[in-house]
Amino acid sequence: MSYLLEFPPTTLPLPDDVRQPPYVIFAINNVSMVEKLPSRIPLKAVVHFIPKLAQYVLPVPEDLPADVAKGVLRTPYVGIDIALDIGIASFQRIILKVLQSAGMAVPKHQLQLPTTTITSVSIRKSWLLLELHPAGLDALMIHLQTRLINGSPVTLVEIQALWAHFPSNSEMLRLMAINFVQSQVDFHYHREDFNKIRSWYLMSRERRSVFQAAEALFPEFGKMSSLRFSDRVIFNRMPLSESRRKTKEREDREAEEAAALSLLNRRMEVLEMKAKKIKKAESAEDVKKTSKIRLKKRVRSAPELKDGGEGAEQAMLQPTVYDPSQASA
Repeated sequence: MSYLLEFPPTTLPLPDDVRQPPYVIFAINNVSMVEKLPSRIPLKAVVHFIPKLAQYVLPVPEDLPADVAKGVLRTPYVGIDIALDIGIASFQRIILKVLQSAGMAVPKHQLQLPTTTITSVSIRKSWLLLELHPAGLDALMIHLQTRLINGSPVTLVEIQALWAHFPSNSEMLRLMAINFVQSQVDFHYHREDFNKIRSWYLMSRERRSVFQAAEALFPEFGKMSSLRFSDRVIFNRMPLSESRRKTKEREDREAEEAAALSLLNRRMEVLEMKAKKIKKAESAEDVKKTSKIRLKKRVRSAPELKDGGEGAEQAMLQPTVYDPSQASA
């Protein structure tokens, strides 16, 4: 792994005593690194290649027990406690590069440590925190890009790590998104893993734009049935963003207004039906009153008919057949 790192040419030539004691016992934020590193790491080599570590060298204790003091005289050690957010695995690879560059023998198995995506990202972070030259990471970045192009499908943890350490317009994130889309097209993801990754990047406009650019390169991605299923699941489970929250509030408000309007319409219909019933009842009452008035008029006209006597009755019932004898008289 250390062969993917490189210190700048300014570190050459090496000091004559670069491999001489004292040796270093490392700790990171009070966590010992003794079991993770070789036992003899020269302080001069460490400070020569990583000058920033000089500020973390601890003072030598004065009240050491006698047996410890004798051991220190034979093989002097100093302590370095690094107060930085550096990963243990990544720092291990950097120190092995220091030993290799100083011309010291390094066990073969320590040079063949796996170069995972997470470790590569962590090395980049630690390298920059130690204020080493970014050009020394070129080979590691090429290795990481090659891994994204030809390696296994990226996981959600790897995607989140890459996103946290690279700008959104970087080539590394573009290759990461292509790895995800192409792996899904080739059916390398389980549905649950695919849904987790897709829901993660859909919740951010910046992340969504990076992945949608990769989706556009694979038209078959948008035709997959799993995509429609996942989008439905993701939308239902996705935490509400600010825009979605406002949209939901508006939809809820419109639904309440529609319900209130529907209730008002029903009440108006009820009132209209009541008004019709009242009007119908009033019409029936008017008809009844009119009938009574007409009946009274008929009752009043009956005596008048009697007062007319028989002449009137005869006038009303005069024969319709012509009688000549009556005409001559």
